Amino acid sequence: MSNRPRPTRTSRPPTRRQIAAQQREANVQRRVILALSAAVGLALLLVIGGVLYDRLYQPSRVIKQVNGATLTRGQYEDFMRKTTIQQMAQTLQFSKLFGQNQSFGQGGTFNEQVIQANAQLAELGTSRSRQQPINDQLVSQWVDQQLTAQGAQAQFQIDPQPGEVDQALVAELGSLAETPAPVTSTDTVSGTETLSDTGTLTATVEASVPAAASAEATVEASATTASPPATPQPTATPQAAEAQQKAEQVLDALYQEYTGILEALPEEAVAQQRTAHVTRNELATVLRDQYRNQLIRTRVEEALVKEVPATDTAEPTLVSARHILLQVPRPTPTPTEPAPDATATADAAETPGPTEDEAAATPTPTLTPEEVEQQFAARKQEADALYQQLIANPESFPDVARERSDDTGSAAQGGDVGTFDRQGNVQGQQGNTLVTPFVDAAFALKENEISQPIRTQFGWHIIQRTPEEPAAKLRRLRGEAFDKWLGEQRQQATIVPPPPPTPTEIPPVATDE
Repeated sequence: MSNRPRPTRTSRPPTRRQIAAQQREANVQRRVILALSAAVGLALLLVIGGVLYDRLYQPSRVIKQVNGATLTRGQYEDFMRKTTIQQMAQTLQFSKLFGQNQSFGQGGTFNEQVIQANAQLAELGTSRSRQQPINDQLVSQWVDQQLTAQGAQAQFQIDPQPGEVDQALVAELGSLAETPAPVTSTDTVSGTETLSDTGTLTATVEASVPAAASAEATVEASATTASPPATPQPTATPQAAEAQQKAEQVLDALYQEYTGILEALPEEAVAQQRTAHVTRNELATVLRDQYRNQLIRTRVEEALVKEVPATDTAEPTLVSARHILLQVPRPTPTPTEPAPDATATADAAETPGPTEDEAAATPTPTLTPEEVEQQFAARKQEADALYQQLIANPESFPDVARERSDDTGSAAQGGDVGTFDRQGNVQGQQGNTLVTPFVDAAFALKENEISQPIRTQFGWHIIQRTPEEPAAKLRRLRGEAFDKWLGEQRQQATIVPPPPPTPTEIPPVATDE
């Protein structure tokens, strides 16, 4: 075997073709890298731009300006959050008073409403929430709050202090700190059952707790067999230092009610559902802000109208009345089917004849127009005689109504149909509207005056306008004065962008026929 070393091979230099191929491959790789880098950079820019738009631009975008006070999108979200917390706080008050599993027949039980509001609060402030359109009604509410606070300070030097706010809160909610045991029945909470003007059974529960934007809350409930416990009455106003301590106890009670509802959720519930999205301090801040706004409005009303004028000649906007109905055709109820209340319904105000509920409750005989007119004539004589009896003894009106009125719903109340406005809308009874002839006759009367028989599609009505309670009248006058004052504040204010103009109704052109 030879030990001579093998000759080393020398590599050939690359050919031009190979060099060109290598350059092409390097160029392709460079372009791919550049393209990927550009795509990654663009995606990063989009992400950063989206975050900046969502976190900086959107929250800082101006929605409304009122005399220099600015509402940005971020502040709008905060205002919407406050409004939701106020509504939830109202539900917590009902839950504390009546029990978590009770309800007023709408929106589910109180604990279900609290859970739903808690879920809404979890969504507020998120990107999805900011994509929702602006609620114009909520913006108008913010505008009114600004105008009220600014006008109260400038014109009346009204600026409630923290101690005064706590006094107002405790005067209305102080009893929540020692609420008696709530109702444990799962039935719907209801008050006194009555037959309404629409012929349907309804009930009203009045609670001494504030609504989200009002100092009084009247809740219409479905009538059932359960009865609510006695509503705690407002307590005497304590001194400022004592009020602060008492207010903290009320806030503790409400927050414990809130967390207790969430903790009672089953273990399989979503973690976000069981999480409290409101802190105790936030609840305190929101409630105190609500009562401060209420206190400002109350003091403006008191400054505008100190007492009922000795001679009030202003045209009333609300009237209270009672009536006696002689129905045509005569009602023929069965023992299990009460006669309908024939004063009015929203539908009856527009169309003649009884409503579907009334037709179902009272068998209506088939009568010719001539027979109907004969019945109207016959009952007119009866109504005239009854009118003369009442004129001779006006104090007997409630007793006569209980005995003679065919409107069984109001007859049980001495003929009282409540308080209603010019459109016939009965206060506290949503959807219950009196017919136009009845309303016109009632507004034409003086207090305690009795009308001659008034004909409607239901029969003959004898109406007595009842005096307005002094306290109710003072509240009405103050409310009307405040609305007028707030309207003037709107006209004088600099609002950007300005509210849309109210469309002007064009009267119909009279035609000669």
